[in-house]
Amino acid sequence: MMIVSDLPWNDEAEKNLLSILMRPSGNAAAIMDKLTAEEKITENDFYGTYNKNIFKAIQQLCAKGEIVDISTIANKLNWAGDAQSMSELKYIALLMPTTTAAAYYAKMLRELTQRRAYISMAQRVAEVAGDTSQSFDEISTEIEKAIEQNDDSEMCTLKELMVDAYTDIVNRFSAPNRLSGLPTEWKDINKLTGGFGRGELIIIGGRPGMGKSIAGQNIAYHTACVLKKKTIVFTLEMSRIQLAKRILSAQTGTAYSKYKTGDVDGDDFMKLGYAMESEGIENLMINDTPRATVEYIKSQCRTIKRQIKEIGVVVIDYIGLMSLPSNSRSRWEGVGEISRELKILAKELDCPIVVLSQITRTVEKERDKRPKLSDLRESGSLEQDADVVLLLYRDEYYYPNTTEKGVVEMIVAKARDSKTGTVKLSWQPQIMRIMDFAEVRKLKQQAEKFRLQKYGEQMSVDENKKEE
Repeated sequence: MMIVSDLPWNDEAEKNLLSILMRPSGNAAAIMDKLTAEEKITENDFYGTYNKNIFKAIQQLCAKGEIVDISTIANKLNWAGDAQSMSELKYIALLMPTTTAAAYYAKMLRELTQRRAYISMAQRVAEVAGDTSQSFDEISTEIEKAIEQNDDSEMCTLKELMVDAYTDIVNRFSAPNRLSGLPTEWKDINKLTGGFGRGELIIIGGRPGMGKSIAGQNIAYHTACVLKKKTIVFTLEMSRIQLAKRILSAQTGTAYSKYKTGDVDGDDFMKLGYAMESEGIENLMINDTPRATVEYIKSQCRTIKRQIKEIGVVVIDYIGLMSLPSNSRSRWEGVGEISRELKILAKELDCPIVVLSQITRTVEKERDKRPKLSDLRESGSLEQDADVVLLLYRDEYYYPNTTEKGVVEMIVAKARDSKTGTVKLSWQPQIMRIMDFAEVRKLKQQAEKFRLQKYGEQMSVDENKKEE
């Protein structure tokens, strides 16, 4: 029978993977995220005790956002005074294979782990089969258990899933307005889509000037400040200060043009003060790194997920400005790869990811200029990978004399688990909002009430002065 020391493992591969994590580039956390999330590497894939301890130390340092180098690892493991351990640690650090080899070594270690599991299972089967004191039926049961323990399949039977399905149905029944997903501020969109579900990829498409960025901003603000959920925005088109001012405009109801020019009055400053003290603004995180890659976005999201556990929504404005993967042979292929990776990331983060996308110019040659699913720009994968596709259309953009002024149509062109249809919303670009018409009427009534109170008090003061 094979003894433990004969189990297959590769000390060199383990040390090379550790060396990649110890590179002085400072990317240890990003590499660790990729290894654990995509390659499914764990400490159990390191068979050598020494190597396993180093991996665990690096994992702990990454989780706390600390620097990964020889000194920090040695301190974590209390090896500073151990000459032999320090010598071995320095040897690993000096190996320095290329970072791109990480996946290669990870795959090798995973396969060796599985080989060791097979050997362990075979040993158990041989041991049980050789036990003549048990009946054949007892032996068969024991062997089946040994095989099942080594089965890492994620398949589930319908019977096993019934309880989860029942729980989900009960939750949907009990949820406010029967929404199963993340609600937007647009009630009729919520009725059609049921809210944005966990793990869903949401595409918002439109030609320039249709309101894609405003829609994305409104979703982000509503999730962070109204629903009080952590929200991440990657703004590739504008700076974070510009985005912050646009969100402030939507929040305060002050015309964005005033913030651009600095032409603000006392009331505007008062609203700004209230906005800066409002609840939920700390939930909105903004990253304006230009030409961000999908790998960078994945790394940033994983880091935040590790710190806060739950993310409400991720918004990306917009996919056309993301850098393509280096191995892309064409833009069509590159955008398709980004789309697939973002869908996988949404499932991994267990939250919806909202991605803004351009619509092809060909729609403007059509008699009816309302966009269709096939008009999504640059890749058919966007249509294929998305769970929900919202397309924006404003008639007054093309026809200034239309009767549909101040209206933006939000077309639910695809909804994997819900209904399609069109919802008409109020277009309020001066304050960076897309709103329900009922909400606009409510705000107008509140503004009129405030105006009457303000000027009513002023008139009362003036009359008192006259009587004096």
